[in-house]
Amino acid sequence: MNTLQQCLKRMHLILCSLKSKKIQRVVLSGCLSLSMLLLPVQAETAAEPDLHGAWVGTLQVGSSQLRLRFNISREQDQQYSATMDSIDQGASGIPVSRVSVKQQHIELEIQAAQAVYLGEYQQASEQIQGKWQQGGQAFDLILSRQQQQERKPQDPVKPYPYIEEQISFNNAAAGIQLAGTLTRPANTLHPVPAVVLISGSGPQDRDQQLLGHRPFLVMADYLTRQGFAVLRFDDRGIGKSGGTFFQATSLDFASDVGAAVRYLQQRTEVRADQIGLIGHSEGGLIAPVVAQQQAGVSFLVLLAAPGVTGAEVSANQFERMLVAQGLTETTVRHATTIYTNMNKLAARPEAPTAAELKAYYQTQWQALPEEIKQQLLPLGGGALSAERLAELQNAWFRYFQQHDPYMWLSKTTLPTLVLYGSKDRQLDAEINLTAIEHALQAAKNNQYKLLRLPGLNHLFQEANTGRWDEYANIKQTLSPTLLSNLADWLLQVTSSNASEHR
Repeated sequence: MNTLQQCLKRMHLILCSLKSKKIQRVVLSGCLSLSMLLLPVQAETAAEPDLHGAWVGTLQVGSSQLRLRFNISREQDQQYSATMDSIDQGASGIPVSRVSVKQQHIELEIQAAQAVYLGEYQQASEQIQGKWQQGGQAFDLILSRQQQQERKPQDPVKPYPYIEEQISFNNAAAGIQLAGTLTRPANTLHPVPAVVLISGSGPQDRDQQLLGHRPFLVMADYLTRQGFAVLRFDDRGIGKSGGTFFQATSLDFASDVGAAVRYLQQRTEVRADQIGLIGHSEGGLIAPVVAQQQAGVSFLVLLAAPGVTGAEVSANQFERMLVAQGLTETTVRHATTIYTNMNKLAARPEAPTAAELKAYYQTQWQALPEEIKQQLLPLGGGALSAERLAELQNAWFRYFQQHDPYMWLSKTTLPTLVLYGSKDRQLDAEINLTAIEHALQAAKNNQYKLLRLPGLNHLFQEANTGRWDEYANIKQTLSPTLLSNLADWLLQVTSSNASEHR
């Protein structure tokens, strides 16, 4: 679940954090309603620049920095299209709703973030100089063309010793088509076990690409070499998948995964009685839901999955953010109480109006002691920001506050592997492992295994502190310890299942 946005000092961050990040999620929602900033027009009319490629820049907000990358493309004489990556927040593939290029003037509108970038292409420096506008504020942002990214050490190199197919399948209930990649062993005489990879929160492509890493590509490669068919796919509304990502809930994503299972069941190369799910972070929350709703799921792997309610996850992450800011225990307690109360109001069955949310916030704010207010004002306290208001009205966030993994895990009797990194700083390993085990015991599940892997962070990289701000500087994509434990368990489970069905 989602990317902790504690990288910015203010609580209303540059990108609206609509999923408690995984939580690893930057969910952006809403519609753009910003007045355009008119930048100076060059005196001479110049030819329209070729903007195809990746453009990277850094937003400076006080003492904090946030790197953004725009991936701009155009096929032949077609109009430009683009996606945006928030590099330090681990969010990729965020749709750019409008790309306008008029001579040297560039406009990039991101409706989901309620933001717009307005810039001028500088031919001499081959840069785009402009302003990022969001929430009534404007920040300088200079974009430079990014050279091809350095390959990560664990990225597989073609030709692969297995078959790779670009596939698509339908989710008839949602009326959408999803696109993905299926890898499977070559030259096999019999059908093989298969797994579906389920990404964490935030807009994710099939490789779960973030910070230059492609963990699902690495995992799929490793498992396919071990004899498994592996299906990974773009989230709805991302990459080549149809549908709309924003405002979709975890239940919607579970519906997509169910469609992926049904697709595999129709493949003659796959053993229909040996199809499992591997979910990371929010994906680990989704997997038990799919197992209850979709017939034919044989086993589960939960990687850094939440075991407690979404409301508790959000509160814990918010409290950690405040502690990291150096606030006193009393101030943290007061601020977390307001945050939690606002989330409770948002989670009620009937969505509250913006007026109700603002009024409720002010009631709580005015009741705070004056010394507490003074500590919170520099962090954005005193008013409900547009970003926080959008979060409270977002369908995903509202559902997440209500979601209780116990409801699904306590009915799970399938073979289940639960893995956590001991240095996970986004979800507490001890709290969540304990909760997951409690739920599996309630289900009288005698086929589960829980492991806490030493030294690994939320992304299952070998880490020093486990903090999110280390992610980008770690060259390792996935720890060999994770991969070997995963493959060993899968081989054992599928081998046992195969023996039982002989």
